[in-house]
Amino acid sequence: MGIRRFLHFATAAGDRLAAIEDVDVVLPMMRLDRVRGEGGDRCLGLMDLRGELVPVFDFVPHAGDAEPSPDLLLVVLRAVASRVAVVAVDVHGAVAIPDGQCLDWAVPGSLPIRSANLDGHILRIVQPQAVLA
Repeated sequence: MGIRRFLHFATAAGDRLAAIEDVDVVLPMMRLDRVRGEGGDRCLGLMDLRGELVPVFDFVPHAGDAEPSPDLLLVVLRAVASRVAVVAVDVHGAVAIPDGQCLDWAVPGSLPIRSANLDGHILRIVQPQAVLA
């Protein structure tokens, strides 16, 4: 049985996991350029990461123009052809989970929902391409 490695982090919507191979970098919150009407209410804007524009998403909807707290973190993930950042309130660290504790749920017409059992808690695995969908 194999082992999968993840970054375990907390969001305003609860704890999440991201496959280590999908994680590019974790950064402190930075200035975001707002893009009105684009990306829905979960898109906070765009960040400039070494000359690449990266969309920043939160797992909770936002209304209005309130600036994100500077205490937040950005977990930058590698998607298929680009990057995407998600907002985190804390990063707990790297974890190893046996394959038997990871599960993909088939969803008709959509990407599968991935989850894993970490110390008795079922956590969603963030898929970069699903964040952009």
